[in-house]
Order: sequence, then structure tokens, then C-alpha cells
Amino acid sequence: MTEMLVAQRQPTKLEFDLTGMIVEETDDKLKDLLSTQEANFKALGRAMSKVDIEVLKENWEAGDKLHWQLETTLKGSSLKTNYESRFEDLEQKYDNLRRLLNRKNWSNIHNQR
Repeated sequence: MTEMLVAQRQPTKLEFDLTGMIVEETDDKLKDLLSTQEANFKALGRAMSKVDIEVLKENWEAGDKLHWQLETTLKGSSLKTNYESRFEDLEQKYDNLRRLLNRKNWSNIHNQR
């Protein structure tokens, strides 16, 4: 089980090598387009490798779990309102980021079809 979790946490290396698609018969315009697209894919791969969704999710889950413990502990405390306000602000930002990533992901999948 631990090995599986470690394997899931390893960043996936994205490879976008289109050079095999370019052959001698390929016209110059198509060669240029494929070369440009390969550069775009490499840039996308670099950008995607910088976002580790699993780490973000794990950090959120740890904070969310602790939130419920704090929620009951702070019941009746003067600190509860301030804490709830801060937590709800962070939760809103997390939810917005997650929705944005999902929307962009679905948009990219749709565009690829």
C-alpha cells in the first residue's frame, strides 16, 4: 500500500516529442507547425509539472480534518467567529482554484476532441 502511495506521488514526466511525425515528404509549413506545437507542448508540460494537485489536495484534507476538531472545540468561544471567517475565506479560495482547474481541464479535453 505504501509503495502505491509513493508511486502516485511521483511527478509524471510529460513527453511531447513530435519529431517522428516529420518526414522528408512533409512540406515546410507543416514542419514549422509541428515544431511550434512541440515547443508549445513542452512549455505546457513544464507548467503542468509545477502544479502538484495531490499535494494541494492532501494539504487541504489535513486542514479540513483539523477544522472539524477546532469547530467543536471553539464552540462558545469568542475566537470562533474570527476562526470561521478565516477558514471560510481559505475554503472559498481552495474551491475556486479547484473549479478553475477542473474547468480548464475539461476545456482542454473538449478542444482536443
